[in-house]
Amino acid sequence: MTDNITKQKKHLKRAVKKKNSPLYNILMVILIGIICYSGFNIGKIFYIYYAGSQAYTQVQTLAGVKEEKEPENINFDTLLKENPDVKGWVYLKNSNINYPILQAKDNAFYLRRLFNKEWNIKGSIFIDYRNTNPFESFNTVVYGHKVQDGTMFSQLAKYKDKNFYETHKNMTIYTPKIKYNVEIFGGV
Repeated sequence: MTDNITKQKKHLKRAVKKKNSPLYNILMVILIGIICYSGFNIGKIFYIYYAGSQAYTQVQTLAGVKEEKEPENINFDTLLKENPDVKGWVYLKNSNINYPILQAKDNAFYLRRLFNKEWNIKGSIFIDYRNTNPFESFNTVVYGHKVQDGTMFSQLAKYKDKNFYETHKNMTIYTPKIKYNVEIFGGV
């Protein structure tokens, strides 16, 4: 029994020596640094998503649109004064798709910019720059992100579920002149 206790004491002394070694201390400082750096970056990403969501809530207020309700009278005059790139508004009932649609001189601009043109990873919903008459020509290509926080066009991924499709067959696109009822016929 005493032999067993002696072995345990020796093992404990070796473990304490290893923890006090310079290599162990350097490794611990590096690992703590990596954890702190990673935590900072994760926090920064959450803040960017939060700031983007707040910006779009302000745009909805500016447009006279309620966050969860179908737009009735979108104030396109006010939106166009704030950003002349506004071409329309997209809304999907019982989802969080309720955003302005923008168009720039290239497809890169609104890829990582909000309505107010500030950089944000969320980007905006935007029309392909090659569409010269959006919503009036044969095809209008509209882009948007599937964002990790579930906003923007993330809801479109739910069309894989038949029940979601059955209850969300129609989307509405508003322009300053016309209201379009869009029938969804497929999703990937």
